[in-house]
Amino acid sequence: MSSDQGCDGLQRCNIEQALKNLQQAINLNPDEYREMAKTDSDFDSIRDDERFQLLIEGGSIPLGACPKRG
Repeated sequence: MSSDQGCDGLQRCNIEQALKNLQQAINLNPDEYREMAKTDSDFDSIRDDERFQLLIEGGSIPLGACPKRG
């Protein structure tokens, strides 16, 4: 496995975790967190992701599981 492949896997896991966290926050307070996610620069790297768009438009998404590293 090259370092690029490992990084891609880690990046994918980080995106999955960010989306999962956002979905959980939206479940707790939909209006507040959808609005916050639209402008918060922390989400700039995933703003174009279809799943992110679905979350802020009112949908929910199934999220894959990434293996834990230890």
